[in-house]
Amino acid sequence: MYINIHTHILSKDPSHIEFYNVDIRKGDAEFSKGHFRCVGIHPWWIQSFSGYNLEKLEALLQGREYQCIGEIGLDRAFKEVDFETQCNFFRFQLDFAKKRKDPYVIIHCVRAYNDILKLVNEVGYEGVLIFHDYNGNEQITRELIGRGYYFSYGSKLFNEQTKGFKSFTSIPLSKLFFETDDSSLKIEEVYLRASKLRGKTLDEIKSRIKENFEELSA
Repeated sequence: MYINIHTHILSKDPSHIEFYNVDIRKGDAEFSKGHFRCVGIHPWWIQSFSGYNLEKLEALLQGREYQCIGEIGLDRAFKEVDFETQCNFFRFQLDFAKKRKDPYVIIHCVRAYNDILKLVNEVGYEGVLIFHDYNGNEQITRELIGRGYYFSYGSKLFNEQTKGFKSFTSIPLSKLFFETDDSSLKIEEVYLRASKLRGKTLDEIKSRIKENFEELSA
């Protein structure tokens, strides 16, 4: 069994557990896709909801069947939405996850790790964060490990120049997940690459990620 913790493209392989990232901009049809769904307003999508007040935003997220809020977060490289607005949307969604008592949320973060942690503390969200497509340096990685957070890897495992790649071997296997995001990668390729980088068999990696998933879902 392969667990794909974050994808925008379903493989339709029944042996995979895939967390499908619902594109909330596309309406109700999106909520019929996949078995495990994550719902949230990505920082790149905020402009599509600029006319919404908080009540209308909350109505978008209520009455739906999904496993978690995500991907949500902050992106300092994305200039089309000012950072204060990004923070307001992130704070609102994190608070919604807190009200739902969600045990985890999936995070999009670009050059904003300290900002994310500050807002988590402000909101008082006590669940864990899963940093998707993780690309943090070794210092921030140590801090996130200390907080008990999780790290999801996909394409960064194939780019040795990235900070995420350089941090990969310092992360406990018990805090890892793998993903395909919106790439053409197959989840099997990601697992195989991870097994080689960590010096583990493919079966050992699959077993460990399954345990992580069970612990997260407990």
